[in-house]
Amino acid sequence: NGDVANTRAQKKVGDSSIIFDGTGDYLSIPDSSDWDFSGQFTVEGWLNWDSVHASVTGDLIGTATNAAYLGSSKSGWVLGYKNTATDLMFSYQSNNSWIFEYGFDFTPTLDTWYHVAVSRDGSNDIRMFVDGTQVGSTQSDSTSLVTTEGLWVGGGYNSTARLLDGYMDEIRLSNTARYTSNFTPQTTEFTADSNTLLLIHS
Repeated sequence: NGDVANTRAQKKVGDSSIIFDGTGDYLSIPDSSDWDFSGQFTVEGWLNWDSVHASVTGDLIGTATNAAYLGSSKSGWVLGYKNTATDLMFSYQSNNSWIFEYGFDFTPTLDTWYHVAVSRDGSNDIRMFVDGTQVGSTQSDSTSLVTTEGLWVGGGYNSTARLLDGYMDEIRLSNTARYTSNFTPQTTEFTADSNTLLLIHS
């Protein structure tokens, strides 16, 4: 959607990345039960910010949005970055209220590539990792994350107010906790396996 495109000016894995201009660029993926996380999951990707939203949460990927309510019976999750709290945020919204909003301490340097991953394991522990190192505290939450609309990459679903201004690459959603402790991020292309729900290469 918008004029989202590949660029060879920025790259982390391979020779290109996906550029988002912050004003109208996002990838839109139809609703699917794959975006419902009843148990384990991992949401991850390589991210590079050109700028961050000054006083609100900038959405990165999600089936909900931090900018506006979804509707009385709608629900979804979103991964974002809140500049004022210098936190990566992972949140779940249902019936026009936030069921949880977890912040994980992180302040990005602009024009720098980071591997960002949030996971929930079989013990319902939610962790955020940046470049393979856990940031912030482990959260415990067993809420079933139900999605009633589609998925946006480069923003949160159905709002262009807080889209990413920067680049993304190697975006993957999985139905397992791929990371439960510190690790070394893979710098080559991911390959789909039985736990892969979504995989986007640049």
